[in-house]
Amino acid sequence: DDIDADFYILSDVFESSQVAEGAARMTVKALQSGKNVWCFAQSDRVQREAYRSALERSGLGIVYGDLEWKPFSDQIFISEERENLDSIKLLLCDLDEVQVDYG
Repeated sequence: DDIDADFYILSDVFESSQVAEGAARMTVKALQSGKNVWCFAQSDRVQREAYRSALERSGLGIVYGDLEWKPFSDQIFISEERENLDSIKLLLCDLDEVQVDYG
């Protein structure tokens, strides 16, 4: 399985623990290939912790630091510290569907 894209966006990839584990394996492979992976998930998704735990077991925390879910904020994308969104290699973003502005 080649990693052909430069950027991967995952959203609620937690249908089952097996799907979460598979998504974690693909995340690790993509990051090891120098790609970016951003994962967005709601806190009520039962298997999202299986995904995060699999990332921790892979040793990604050593390379990328904190593997905790961060609240979604526009500041992630417009921060003055972020001249280039490509610098965000791994993002675990907690979405609150009640707070999402679909406008």
